Amino acid sequence: MSESGTSRSPFLQWLERIPIGYAAIGAALAAVLGLFAPDRLIPEPLQGLRPAVSVYVAATFVLAWAWRGSLRRGLKRFATITFLLATIFAGLNVLFVRPVSYSRGDQTVERHFLTGLDPVHPEDAGQSAEDLIKTYGDGWSDLAAIWGSELVWIAVGYAATYLALILGMVFSVAASDLVQSRKRP
Repeated sequence: MSESGTSRSPFLQWLERIPIGYAAIGAALAAVLGLFAPDRLIPEPLQGLRPAVSVYVAATFVLAWAWRGSLRRGLKRFATITFLLATIFAGLNVLFVRPVSYSRGDQTVERHFLTGLDPVHPEDAGQSAEDLIKTYGDGWSDLAAIWGSELVWIAVGYAATYLALILGMVFSVAASDLVQSRKRP
């Protein structure tokens, strides 16, 4: 029973058994990979997903704690898959994320945008992504007008790869000796 005379739910009791170190790693990754991720990782127009990514990270940490026993057997597999996903994500990032600099008063502000390969309109061919975004605008509909449905597929693939990479990182951490419960001799 708690101090107020009521018993705690089984879920709250289960959550209390999660080691502080594991919870700290989870909270830090939820913040770093979601809310405070650099624009280079979560570019426009995906910025609105930041809170959802943080919730996703926190949820995967809780689920990974529940499955930690079975995850431990797959540490090498998770580490290998995570490395491959990181390589794919880095490639997607280099290929499709472009910086755009804006002048605001006496300061230059740089934002990163997810772009396509080829603009839809033939007259836009040869222009940089930065010039196209400054010309057409920086909203989702503006970006879709520049790169068409190709941008939708790129955004879905980019977001799915990022989420899979996070899942791989969480499972790798959960499967590692770092967060496994220590048995007392």
